[in-house]
Amino acid sequence: LGGPGSIFWIWIAGIITSINAFCESYLGAKYQERDGSEYKGGPSFYISKGLNNKKLASFYAILIIIAYIFGFMAIQANTISVCIEQYYGISPLIIGIVLAFVSGISIIKGLDRIVNITSKLVPFMGIGYVLLSITVIVINIDKIPGVLSNIILSAFDFKAFGAGVLSTFIIGIQRGTFSTEAGLGTGAIASSCSHSSNKIGIGLIQILGIYFTVFVICTSTALIILTSDYTSLSLNN
Repeated sequence: LGGPGSIFWIWIAGIITSINAFCESYLGAKYQERDGSEYKGGPSFYISKGLNNKKLASFYAILIIIAYIFGFMAIQANTISVCIEQYYGISPLIIGIVLAFVSGISIIKGLDRIVNITSKLVPFMGIGYVLLSITVIVINIDKIPGVLSNIILSAFDFKAFGAGVLSTFIIGIQRGTFSTEAGLGTGAIASSCSHSSNKIGIGLIQILGIYFTVFVICTSTALIILTSDYTSLSLNN
């Protein structure tokens, strides 16, 4: 959706919204509260304590819970189920049960268990994906200049404004926000769990995460897709 040009607007969204990621993470760390040996916080805390608006804080808390249950997690689970069903023929029900079981194991023992699992899993996922991406890019290195040119030209396709640059812009911004979650407050919730006293450093780490997601993971994904035979067939058709 949005065509090759959408990745350009994902880049722009990442740059612009990184300041949101910094601010929310800084505020989350600043207004965090101790909960036993751990810390907790997020937008609900700094809205309540910083803005002194408990009603708005409660509204945000309810909204983010609904958004995650019926939005983010549902979309991600559906994407996983559809991909596995199409390629391996496994029933979505079985996939859903497995996802629920794995998620339950991850969260049932609280924050420490989640941190322990993600701190081991995410670096492995990131490094593995980057190595895979580099391999694909090197194999198709002769196509890369044309792909990058196609991304820029498609991002500014004013000849078909309604179906061209406008839809590409909107979809790019949407996907950029979805992939980084900058400005949604979820980064602040995670940052609030930190034991670090360097609040600015926490915000800068969040910006680094945004840039890694946008300029490494999303861009690698775009280059893999745009150098594939699937894209060539789609364009020809």
